[in-house]
Amino acid sequence: MKDTAQQVDDLIANSNHISKWVEEQPSESQASWAQSIFARLLEGASQPRGASGNSCVKLCGFVEQSSKSQSQDLRLWAFSRDVTIQLFDFYVEWNESDNHRSMKLVLDLIPQLIRRNPDEVAGQATKCAILDNLVSIVTGKSSKPLAKSAIKALDHLVTKNIVTLEEIRSSYVTLQKKDASVVTLEIWKSFIFELFHWMTLHFVCPTAGRFIVCLYRGLRRRDQEKPVELTVETWHKWLLEAVNEEPSILESIKNYIFLPLFKADKAEALDFLRRMNEHEAVSAGAEIDLNLPALLQLAALEIGKKVGLVEEPALGDDKTNDGESSIILHEKVLESVLGHPSHEVRSLALSLLISSPSTTRPYSSTALDLLRKHLATYFADSDAKFRNEVAGKVRDMFKRVRGAIFVLKKSIPRAAARDQKGQQQTDMTKPILYRTNLISLPEAQLVDCLDYHQKFLFWYIGFLCSELTPTASYQRHIASLKAVTFILRMEGETSKTWETVDDQELFL
Repeated sequence: MKDTAQQVDDLIANSNHISKWVEEQPSESQASWAQSIFARLLEGASQPRGASGNSCVKLCGFVEQSSKSQSQDLRLWAFSRDVTIQLFDFYVEWNESDNHRSMKLVLDLIPQLIRRNPDEVAGQATKCAILDNLVSIVTGKSSKPLAKSAIKALDHLVTKNIVTLEEIRSSYVTLQKKDASVVTLEIWKSFIFELFHWMTLHFVCPTAGRFIVCLYRGLRRRDQEKPVELTVETWHKWLLEAVNEEPSILESIKNYIFLPLFKADKAEALDFLRRMNEHEAVSAGAEIDLNLPALLQLAALEIGKKVGLVEEPALGDDKTNDGESSIILHEKVLESVLGHPSHEVRSLALSLLISSPSTTRPYSSTALDLLRKHLATYFADSDAKFRNEVAGKVRDMFKRVRGAIFVLKKSIPRAAARDQKGQQQTDMTKPILYRTNLISLPEAQLVDCLDYHQKFLFWYIGFLCSELTPTASYQRHIASLKAVTFILRMEGETSKTWETVDDQELFL
C-alpha cells in the first residue's frame, strides 16, 4: 500500500479536483489530508519560476475550492490562521526575488480568506498579525529584506478595503513605541518618509511610489465627519523635505508619484498643480538647496503637461479657463525658471515650455515671446552639456512650429467653409487647450495664430543666421550650426508630411 506522501504526489499529478477527493474522505481525516496536500503544493511552489511549474496555481485553486467546500471541516481548515499566514509568508518571500504572474493569485486569495472567514474574531486576529508583520518590514524593524513585497501587499490590502489607514497608523505607533498623543499628521509624515527612503532603491521605488499615492489620496479624501487632515501646502513641504534629504529620488517622485497620481485623480492633481503654478512654490523651500524647489515644481508641471492638465500661457483669455479641466501656466513662473542660475533648472524649464503630447499643436504667442527672449542666452552658454540639451529641445521646437503651421493652413479653409454654411462662430477668442479641435475656433483666431507662428519662424531663421557671423563666439557658432544642419536635413526629406504649396516663402 502506498504511503501518504506517495498518495499525495499521485493525487496532485493526476487530479484536477483535489478538493472533491478530500471531501470524499472520512470527516475526521479531511483536515489532515488537506494539510498534507497544501504542504506539498507549497513546497512545489517554493521553487524558482522554471522549476515550480503550475504549482502556485494549483495551490491557490485548492485553498479557494476548499474554502467553498460543502464540508465544514474542510472549510474550517481553509480559513484557519495557519493556512493564511503560510500563504502570506510564501508571497512576501518569493515575490521579492522571483516575481511572476501566479503570485498575483496568492495576493488576491489572502484578502478573500480574511473577509470571508466565518469566525470574524479569528479573521481580525489574522489580519492584525499580517499587518504588524508588513509594517515592521516597511519600517525596518524586521530583519527580513522584503520591502518591495511588503509594500505591494500593504497597498493591495488597503485598495481591497481589508486594512484601513487608521489600522496602519495604529500598528505603526505600537511598533515604533511612539507617544499616542503625537499629532496624527506627524505620525503619517514619519511613516510616509519611511517609504520615501525605500525609493532610493530602483527595484522598490515604483511599488513605494504607488503606495505613497494610495496613502496621499486616502488622507486627502474628504469625510463629512472630520476635516481633511493633509493640505496641499503640507504635502508640498513634505516632498521638498524628502528631496532635500535625498536629491536622487526627484526623478522617481516625478515618474512614480506624480504620474500615477495625475492619471488616477484629476481633482487632486489640479489642486496640487495650482500650488505648483504659483511663483511662491519656489520660495516655499527657501531654507533648503536653492535649486530643489524649482526642480520639484518643474517636475510636477512637466508631468501635468504630459497628461493634459497643464496648458501653456496665454493660449486665449485666462478667464475662459475655469480651472476644473486644466490650469494655465503663469508667465511669471516660466520667467523665473527660464532665467534661473542653475543649468538643470533652465533645461527643465525649456523642456516644459517646448514639449507637447502633440507635435502639431500651436504654441501660444506668449510661449514664442519667451523663446525669443531666452534662446540667445541659451545658445551662448559656456556649458557644453547644457548646449547639447538645448540643441535637442530646439529640434523639437522647430518640428512643432512647422507642424502647427501645416495644421493651421489646413484648418483655416475648413473653418471658413463652416462659416459659409451658416454655422457662424462668435469672434470671441477661445483658448487652444490640450484637446481643442482647431476647426471649432473662429477663423480670425486661426489666421492670427498662423501669422505669429510664421513670424516666429522668420525670426528663428534670421536668429540662426546672425549667430553665424564671424564675430560670434564659438558657442553661438556651434549651437547655430547644429540647428541649421537639422533644419536642412529635415526639410530635405522627400517623405515629409507637413509640406504646403507656399512653404518656400517661409525660408526666404
